Amino acid sequence: MIESGGRERYMMLNPKVVTGAQPYPYYEQKRKERFAWGISRIYDNVRASDLRGVKLNVMSCFGSEVYYKVKQQRRAITEEEQEMVCLSFAEMGYDGSAIEFDRYEEQYAAVMRLARYN
Repeated sequence: MIESGGRERYMMLNPKVVTGAQPYPYYEQKRKERFAWGISRIYDNVRASDLRGVKLNVMSCFGSEVYYKVKQQRRAITEEEQEMVCLSFAEMGYDGSAIEFDRYEEQYAAVMRLARYN
C-alpha cells in the first residue's frame, strides 16, 4: 500500500508483461530465509580490550539506528547481514562462524518485510 494525500494506493505488477530475456527486477524466489533476532550474546567471548572495536565494526554493518533496533529485537537480521557480522568478528581475529544470535526464525523474505523486518 502506498499512501499519498490521505488516499490509499496499491501498486500491482504483472510478470507476464516482461518478455524475452529481460530480467524482472521484482521477482523473488519462493524460498525461506533464516532470519536472526537479537545480539545480546555475540560479545560474550570478546576480550575487553577489543570490545569497543568489535562493537563499532558490528554497528557499521547496520548503521546506528538499525543497530539499536536489532539489539532490542525490534528488527530481524537477514542472512546477508549475519554474514557481515561474522566477517566483522573475523576481521578482529575472532572465529566469525562461532557467532550465535539470540534466536532464529525461518520465514519468506517478502512476509518478513511486510510484517516486521523494517
